[in-house]
Amino acid sequence: THLPPPPPPPPSALTASMEDVADRAAANERAHVLRRAQRYDALLQFAREWALWDTSNAYVYELVAVAAAHGGKLASGAPRTAAERDRLVVRALTSVAEIAPKDASQLNRAGYVALAVGLQREHGHAFATPNATAAISTPGDAAAARAFYAWAVRLFTDALAQRDDNVNTYRGLALAHTAAGAYAAAADVLHDALGHKFNPRYGDVRLVLREEVAYVLREWRRAAPTDAVAEAKSAALEQRDNAPLSLIEAQRARITLSWATDANDVDLHVVDPFGNECYYGNPRVRASDLHLYSDQTQGLGPEVTVAGAGAPSGEYHVGVKYYNAGPMGVSQGVLTVYEPAPLRIVPFSLRPTDRDVLPMLRVRVGAAGRATTPPTSPPPFNFELPPATTAPPPPPASTAQPGFGR
Repeated sequence: THLPPPPPPPPSALTASMEDVADRAAANERAHVLRRAQRYDALLQFAREWALWDTSNAYVYELVAVAAAHGGKLASGAPRTAAERDRLVVRALTSVAEIAPKDASQLNRAGYVALAVGLQREHGHAFATPNATAAISTPGDAAAARAFYAWAVRLFTDALAQRDDNVNTYRGLALAHTAAGAYAAAADVLHDALGHKFNPRYGDVRLVLREEVAYVLREWRRAAPTDAVAEAKSAALEQRDNAPLSLIEAQRARITLSWATDANDVDLHVVDPFGNECYYGNPRVRASDLHLYSDQTQGLGPEVTVAGAGAPSGEYHVGVKYYNAGPMGVSQGVLTVYEPAPLRIVPFSLRPTDRDVLPMLRVRVGAAGRATTPPTSPPPFNFELPPATTAPPPPPASTAQPGFGR
């Protein structure tokens, strides 16, 4: 199955200034276009201007964090260094906690963004572009990564304190602990989730959680292969939660989708190297051992697609589709790639007008297993970027917001 590429955005959407934006809907539209086009300088400038008149909108601060994390600069040239970018990202994420301290959904979302930035700082991959296989910075800044993991833990913990019935908050907190190397803490979070009685709309979420316990314990053993104490503790936790490593041993790829807005339905689409599409209408692709085994039509996800032992090596294209827009309209979601390593987090936003499958990232499965036969037809998703255009003009100096100016 091959999907037609979406049309490129009109040049005016890339060049319009804040003066051309009359309301939040129009601002959302332009931010979406800039984000998809990887115009991070323009996105940072635009979000900074937007924040001046929409101070209670958490999404504006997320845009500041995303743009700064991907190297966006203001007209003044700031932020100039990685450390300055990190300070701006932290300021943006803590702004979310300040304006919405009791909004579990926004705190949860900020936690995932903080986790994504931490993984970016550790491994050097982009997380907010349709071409998210490209490295954008030098990996290996462990200190910066740890700081963002700590922020993610704090934000997820605050979210759980406000609302403990969203399984994806437990999952995010466990991932943040895992990324930080706190494997026992991660397993305990998932154990707490397994003891919670979630709404039936979450489907077989217990299997998802057990798999993720196994993932945590496997990462623990990989990190400390000769540590007998860690081995004994992880074995005990494996037995405690009935999470044997055999649950995930055959998974060559594992991709999950969750979203933050209730009553919406967002669908996960994965296309294998042969061009076969795995989604709710074709949940099992035997040719490549792809399987969508958790399809959620209401609630908050997670949806899960795995590539089993028979999956061919090659590039898998991952997209999402806004199948049903509920009363809240815009939906925010998170893609998580557990396998192949390293862990990747991709936060995204969808508009009610996004009715086609939107490309999100490409996952490359390694050389083990069957050889890949190159597809004979065009790629299923269009990852090409719109043509570059002139950047929008900077705002007057009097509109500068000191908090985001440096």
